[in-house]
Amino acid sequence: MDASIDHAETRNLKASLNDFFYSKETPYGLALVRIFLPLILLCVIVPRWSFARELYSSDGAAAPLALTYQVMNFPPEPSGTLAVIMMSVLVLSLICSSAGWFTRTSLTVSLCLYTYISLLDSLSTMTKYSAISSHLLLILALSRCGSVWSVDSWRAAKKLRPRFHVWPRRLMQLLIGLIYLGAAMTKLHTGEYFSSDQLRHWLMTNLNHHNPAGEILSFYPEIIIAMANIAILWQLIFVFVVWRPWARFLILGMGVFFHVSTTPTLGLYIFPCVMISSYLGFLSERDVRLCIVGGRKLFRRFETLRRLRSLNVVRSFAEFLGRTQQGSDVSASAKRAAWLGSFYAWATILFCSAVVGVAAEHSLDPYKQRGADGPLPLRPADPRLIARLNEPFETIADIDLVLSLDVGSSTLGGVLLDLDDEYRRDEPFIVQLTLVPPHPDMWLECNLLDPTGITIHRAGQVVSREQLRANWNYQIPGTLPVGTYTLELRTADRVLVTRPISITE
Repeated sequence: MDASIDHAETRNLKASLNDFFYSKETPYGLALVRIFLPLILLCVIVPRWSFARELYSSDGAAAPLALTYQVMNFPPEPSGTLAVIMMSVLVLSLICSSAGWFTRTSLTVSLCLYTYISLLDSLSTMTKYSAISSHLLLILALSRCGSVWSVDSWRAAKKLRPRFHVWPRRLMQLLIGLIYLGAAMTKLHTGEYFSSDQLRHWLMTNLNHHNPAGEILSFYPEIIIAMANIAILWQLIFVFVVWRPWARFLILGMGVFFHVSTTPTLGLYIFPCVMISSYLGFLSERDVRLCIVGGRKLFRRFETLRRLRSLNVVRSFAEFLGRTQQGSDVSASAKRAAWLGSFYAWATILFCSAVVGVAAEHSLDPYKQRGADGPLPLRPADPRLIARLNEPFETIADIDLVLSLDVGSSTLGGVLLDLDDEYRRDEPFIVQLTLVPPHPDMWLECNLLDPTGITIHRAGQVVSREQLRANWNYQIPGTLPVGTYTLELRTADRVLVTRPISITE
């Protein structure tokens, strides 16, 4: 009896896995990823085109990722002209991928060139989103994402909607889910993430781009801690819950909100767009059809759009498409000749893009190698700059190690919450110092000075190098006169920071 039950359960598991990976659908979700992902990458590639010789060739200052692992000349650095050709072809192949013209070939070319140039520039081009984008391009190249909403599908003019195995979309979904799971597992081993220290430093800096909302948010550690815990919980459960129909759009909606919020808080732009575009791979055929039906209903509500639809131009275009589809029933030899002609046009355009790119770079002459007076001469460096670079490293001043000195009455996870500068007599409060890592072992005092500058309370402690915070607990005596007092943070020989505090009745 038990053996038969086990056999039935095994058969059901195999059937479920087979249906999960090999059921058939029209790849609308993958087509949407194919349309938007190359356009997003173009926002990065096009501005770097004029710097191709500098970033990706032996003529400039390429920084291959393999150098980090002491591997030389991998991948080989191309010449300056070849780097310009690669970037020019990459731009056009990304456009062809988005349009769906020879989709699989265009995606393969984009994958190879984008990965190659990313490996050549580990300082700026090689980022988290470039690694994720390379994997997404690989999955798209293996799929039939060009069978709908593409030039290829328009040329094929098939009356029936094509249906293919769903496994490429499942691979994309598993990739995104496992990326989030790996990120969460890394954060679980980072105590500074949960105490808001790591996020607070990111919010306060403009390492990526200008982030004014992040600087404001850094003053509210309770919000940072709550967001950090919600984010890691969401990353942990994503790959396990996103398959549930009732939870899928909730989880994806939280992901969209999370990534969009990183733009004003952390200054990220391309990474959120790449991740949100990958979410389109979670849309099933039914989801897309429901969106199309809803869009049509919305379309019918607008009188102007209905009139536009009734124009003769639109009717003529629809009739032309209809004639194209009716005339698709031609011989195999004619189809082969048409395919070869289209492929010849595609290859010719790619070749012309390389030629035009080299000619444009030659005429623009961004490095002034062919100026009227010849190549620009190298300017001698400022002697003062040379002397400064040759000096021994300066010791970091103690004041530069202080991030903030805050006053409050309660903590959450060791972080001071309710910041204030005014307290009543007999009311306890906490003074918290936050340091910038790394720092040496330090002896620090936090003294309370009266309005005349006389020290009325002195408290010191050793702050070891692994500590990022130090707390001093104060209990204001009831006999202390009302007034404005000063908190003084100092070492044994100098004052670092002062902060006023008001004592009231």
